[in-house]
Amino acid sequence: MEDKNYNNNSSPLQEKGTITMLLNWFTTMLENICTTTTTTTTATRKPDTMSAMQQVVKRVGQGVVGVVYVGMVLCFLMLLSLVVGVLLVNSFIETPLFVRRAVFFDYTRVNPEATVVVGVGGGGGGEVVEMVPVGHHFRVSLELLLPDSDYNRDIGVFQVTAEVISTNGKVIARSSQPSMLRFQSHPIRLMRTFAMGIPLVLGLARETQKITVNVLNYKETTHLRTGAIKIMLMPRAGTLFLPQLYEAEIVMQSKLPRFKELVYNWKWTFYVWTTSYIYILSLLLLVYFFKPLLVYPLSRSPVIGDRARDTLEGEDDKPESILPAEEEFAGSLRKWQQYRKKRKAELLSMSTKDDISSMSASSYTVTKDDIVPDLEEDVGDSESVCK
Repeated sequence: MEDKNYNNNSSPLQEKGTITMLLNWFTTMLENICTTTTTTTTATRKPDTMSAMQQVVKRVGQGVVGVVYVGMVLCFLMLLSLVVGVLLVNSFIETPLFVRRAVFFDYTRVNPEATVVVGVGGGGGGEVVEMVPVGHHFRVSLELLLPDSDYNRDIGVFQVTAEVISTNGKVIARSSQPSMLRFQSHPIRLMRTFAMGIPLVLGLARETQKITVNVLNYKETTHLRTGAIKIMLMPRAGTLFLPQLYEAEIVMQSKLPRFKELVYNWKWTFYVWTTSYIYILSLLLLVYFFKPLLVYPLSRSPVIGDRARDTLEGEDDKPESILPAEEEFAGSLRKWQQYRKKRKAELLSMSTKDDISSMSASSYTVTKDDIVPDLEEDVGDSESVCK
């Protein structure tokens, strides 16, 4: 009977020893796994942080270069819009014509005349005179510088006649205006001569009068273009005397039509608004039809495209998402090790008590059913910690 009791008491102790060995082996395995995971996490943290910093610097650099690239594209578009806008406004703008030419009358004729050829050559000097634009109102005036002599005062009135001759030789318009010297009485002339005596003696002043005669006012048409303007001096009826002249000048001045005059007076405003409209329209067309031009070339290259960027970001995010799980697993593993140590100490204390009380009839047996619930509780605790 004593042998049977001894065998019964020894079998539980053997089972306790085997279970303890298994638990120790499992604990060492988990410790090795924990140490390897912690070392890998500490080893991978520094490269991950370095790669993240490199990615941030790279993206910031690409952003700055992209901003500069887009700014260059927009500046080029603005310059192009400015050139197109100025050219477009200049195609509508017409400048008024203003011509001043010296004319020389031919006194070998009965009625001295002078001709100014328009569009081919100037009268006398042979200079080219610009043709009159179509639709312009044209005004022609003659400026005569005459000596204030008794001869010219005695002539009195004389006639100035002007004709507009077309390119085919026809007379388009004709006008005739009388003219004469301004009247000055004898006392006024004496006082003026006394006051201006010194300048007259020194040659700083002259005894002359300047007369301006408006001889023509007409509108240029499309079917008959102006080819020349002829000016004639004619004496009054009953006389053959013509005035004496120092010099003569013809002044031709055109007036723009109403709309073209508005554009000419506000041309800088039209420059700004036309350029702005063209820039906005071209920018909309660029965004709608040529959007890739606004994107920096490196960001749309096939090597670093959207898919490649997504994969790289996914690979970079994986270690960051795995690190918290590994830390939680290591923490739960430490708690489980501490719990197993406490459990092992309790089992050892219970085995020593059984050896001392071997004389008693009661026995302590550790079966599989007693171990399994404890393991299930440990697993449940670890799962709760991981969650």
